[in-house]
Formats: sequence, C-alpha cells, structure tokens
Amino acid sequence: MLAILSVLILVHEAGHFFVARFFGFQTPVFGFGLPFGPHWVLGRRWGTEFRIHACLLGGYVAIPELGDESNAKEENYGAPLKPFRKFPIWQRALVAFAGVGMNIVFAYLVMFVMLSSVGQPTQPTVVYSLIKENPIAANAGVTVGDRVTAVDGEKVETPGDTGRHAGEAQILACAPEHHSRREAAHH
Repeated sequence: MLAILSVLILVHEAGHFFVARFFGFQTPVFGFGLPFGPHWVLGRRWGTEFRIHACLLGGYVAIPELGDESNAKEENYGAPLKPFRKFPIWQRALVAFAGVGMNIVFAYLVMFVMLSSVGQPTQPTVVYSLIKENPIAANAGVTVGDRVTAVDGEKVETPGDTGRHAGEAQILACAPEHHSRREAAHH
C-alpha cells in the first residue's frame, strides 16, 4: 500500500514539477519523503536538487514563485535560488492544478494498460446448483460446475447476458470446467 501511495505522490509532484519547469518557475528541490530529518542528494539537474529523505512517506517539489516573496530565501530551501519572478495567475493556477491533472492522466494510463494487457474483466456464468422441482436442465445433461457459454446459439460472457437471452432461448450451450462442449435443451 505504501509503495502504491508513494508512486501516486511522485506522479502528483512530477505534474507540478514539469508544468512549473515548462513556464520557467524555479524548482530548487524535488524531494521524495517528508522534508525533515536526514536526506541524501541523488543529484542536481536543470537547477533542481533531487533528494531522498529518511521518512519515505510523501514527497514535494519546492516552487518559490508560488508563495510570496518573503519566503524566497535560500535558507528556506537549502538550495541556491535565482532572483524572484512574478508569473501570471493563470500560470500559477496551472502549476497548482498540474499535480491533480497528472494523477488523472496516470489513472487513465493505468486503466488503458490493464485493459490492453488483461482485457475487460468478466464473470462467467457457472451452474452452482440445479433446482430439484424443475429437472429440465438436469434431464438435458447440465451438471453443477458447467459454464454457460451460449444461449440459443448466441455467445454469452456474463450472468447478465445469460439472463437476458435465457427468457427467449431454446438451447443452452454449456462447457464443463474441463472445456468440452455439449448442448442442452432449455424450455
């Protein structure tokens, strides 16, 4: 759970970071973990110091221009700063929204990859029991454990498909768990 949460936080902070860099905001620090206690510098690139903190819960990106000018001091960030610049409100709003926006894009990307690789999740229709008072299915050869694959020659994939077609159907196609096929009359 913490690993998944950490990935979501990093994606969120990366959204802020990349949009801020695009508009020319300073990003003196990108940190993974909570910003207290000891930290290790992973490297410096693009005017940003990349850090990993001892407490790995969370993450942050320092963007001095989103705050007021009084906080834009090197001692507040532990990294060198350029002169403070003012940015239009729409750019500051986009930088602020970019974290949430990146999480939304990431969620759609994960769903796309899952659906592409695994496919649409479906629940097959399996016969769990037969009704003794109505032996039609049992007389037709349907047994407990069979999987319904077609109703009246029309392929079904879910219990809902089976229910929709069963009211009008004349024939059920069932496949036992070992995947052999047989047809059973349904009245």
